[in-house]
Amino acid sequence: MYNKSMNTNDIDLSKADHKQIVDRIKERRKALKRVSCELKKHFVGLDSIIDRIIKNIEVWYVMPELLTRPVIICLWGPTGVGKTDLVRRLVKLLGFHDRFCEVEMMNKGNSTTYPWHSSISSILGTNPKIESGKPCVLLMDEIQNFRTINEDGHELSEYKFRDIWTLLSDGKLPFHVDLDYLLQLLWEYDDKEKKEKEGKSKKRFAIPEKAKIKRDATDDDEIEGLHPDSITDNDLDPFGDDSGSPKEVVHGGLLSGIPITDDDDDDDDDGPSYYNLKHFKTTLRLTESLEEIAKWTTSKKKSIIIEKLSDQNLYEEVDYTRSLIFISGNLDEAYEFAKKTNEVDVDADIFHQISLKINLLDIKKALMERFKPEQIARFGNTQVIYPTLSKKSYEKIIARKIAEIVKNVERRCNVKMGIDSSINRLVYENGVFPTQGTRPVFSTISEIIEAPLPPFLLSVFSKQKRVIKISYADGHIRGEVDGSIFKYPYRGALDKLKEDRNKNIDRRVLNAVHEAGHAIVYAVLFKYSPPQISSRPASQEIGGFIWVHEICGAKKMIENKICTILSGGAAERMVFGKNNATWGLQEDLHEATKLAGAMAKRYGMEEFSSFIMHPQRSDIVNTDVNSANPLIEKIVAKFAQQAEDMLREWKALFQDTVDCLLKNKNLSTEDFQKICAKHSLKIKVRKSEETIYSDYHRQYLSFKNLP
Repeated sequence: MYNKSMNTNDIDLSKADHKQIVDRIKERRKALKRVSCELKKHFVGLDSIIDRIIKNIEVWYVMPELLTRPVIICLWGPTGVGKTDLVRRLVKLLGFHDRFCEVEMMNKGNSTTYPWHSSISSILGTNPKIESGKPCVLLMDEIQNFRTINEDGHELSEYKFRDIWTLLSDGKLPFHVDLDYLLQLLWEYDDKEKKEKEGKSKKRFAIPEKAKIKRDATDDDEIEGLHPDSITDNDLDPFGDDSGSPKEVVHGGLLSGIPITDDDDDDDDDGPSYYNLKHFKTTLRLTESLEEIAKWTTSKKKSIIIEKLSDQNLYEEVDYTRSLIFISGNLDEAYEFAKKTNEVDVDADIFHQISLKINLLDIKKALMERFKPEQIARFGNTQVIYPTLSKKSYEKIIARKIAEIVKNVERRCNVKMGIDSSINRLVYENGVFPTQGTRPVFSTISEIIEAPLPPFLLSVFSKQKRVIKISYADGHIRGEVDGSIFKYPYRGALDKLKEDRNKNIDRRVLNAVHEAGHAIVYAVLFKYSPPQISSRPASQEIGGFIWVHEICGAKKMIENKICTILSGGAAERMVFGKNNATWGLQEDLHEATKLAGAMAKRYGMEEFSSFIMHPQRSDIVNTDVNSANPLIEKIVAKFAQQAEDMLREWKALFQDTVDCLLKNKNLSTEDFQKICAKHSLKIKVRKSEETIYSDYHRQYLSFKNLP
């Protein structure tokens, strides 16, 4: 755990001896290594992320005296990958939970953490442990909900937390002295002192305990609990003691002449409230504890206020230069694929590899959609970019969570659970949404393993056994106890979608034909296998899909991509006839037309050499967009026919691919490579995140050899 003396007993490096400094450096570096190990035990697939964070906080943790501005670390990633949780766990392991402030960033409305605050300064002021000039940890979370530029690119005039830019710039925030509050206190203290002096010059009686006045009593009413014979001479004595000081007397009614106490002088008998004390301490920037301040007399409080108002230190900025600031958020502009929440059938490794390609420049570009350049600069360049979780990481998380449940059941119920691998597969197939992180996985584990526990444990105890084996088969979670099988009906949400969608053989054939068309043309033109081919996804919005590589943008490659996009529709027309081709071609046509339009109007790859754009969207001189329309139609028609011709040429390969997709919902790259090899088409397998380039190096060497 964190060394508590760090905050309050910083070393004066100019006076400390060599051994003292060396010992502290060694001790704290060892502590960071222990923290790193603990974090890596808890988080799966984030070892490199943890290493980078630990490296960047080392100077802050080991030698905070050297800092002249805050350490700022930005954490970017899709939802559910552990950004916020990692910061919280790090804070806990370092022992900074009492000097930690988490702010949910948003432009308007009330956040869940500090609903009534609109500035960072006021939020930090609520934590008495976060002191000026001392190390602390701040988390500015959900930064995607905070922006200074709207979707149209215009600067926003009103938004919360404006002082974040001052904090990120130099680590100091202005301290606003509440002079009205302090002057009001001085006024009240003066008034109280006057009353106290007046109180010493006259005495007052209290009403005898036994006398209680009925509400709305008249002269003829009796005083409850007080009989005239019970009132003694001392009760009616206006002086009531030996001081000779008369009490105040209420005149009129039965109590004429009976002395009573003035309650107005007892307002402060209960002492100041916690909130008043805290506000008093914060406003005057006092270092004394609330307990000590509560004991101060009015006279001392008054003198402290007068002294502080004359002290220039009261008006100095609050120093947060020794703070560690985390900025965390989901940038959909950088993680474009994160919006594809319906693509649950896409291999998690594909999204993982794509996310690994996101770099600092991508993040800066995404931030430009939300903030001004000078504000982006204040985020710094320590941008920690989280990848999505790989298939291996998901499997490890599932196994670890299941092991925790098994261990908990054994500890609490003394029952050993054996979990079959079929349960792990069931969780993965129904709980992994590659773009949504771990949250769907955990809820699925609870549904599959924890929900059936009560009936399964009942069967264990009924048979007086201590062991149960749990597996999944034929739509049931099965618990085996001493040879007896207990079944718990369960159909995974995604399994149900897939089964319901694929009962119709006509639909399965249609999807297989369409996706086989894409795959064959892609393989013929690019000489690579698509990273993934699927004809039976769970999503209702798509019939199937193939995942393809990025291309470098050469004209020939764009043409090949257009041909590949149109080949699904070409396959439908070739097999089922033009009249039976479906509206599933819509998205393909949209994408192909978009690329053809870019070639004609923006890339200068066809008849037009200039850049053409609609006059309402650009100041470019050439705005003759209509002249390009016939050319775009010509390009799309050309490659649609080319795709159909190619499929007819490779008809045997096409048929084998369709048959394979009808037997299996997915076709692996290796299996597709073997099918192509069987038909004398040699293709390569390449990682999904790689970009395909033309052989520019060979072409340049050939160019050099030209006379």
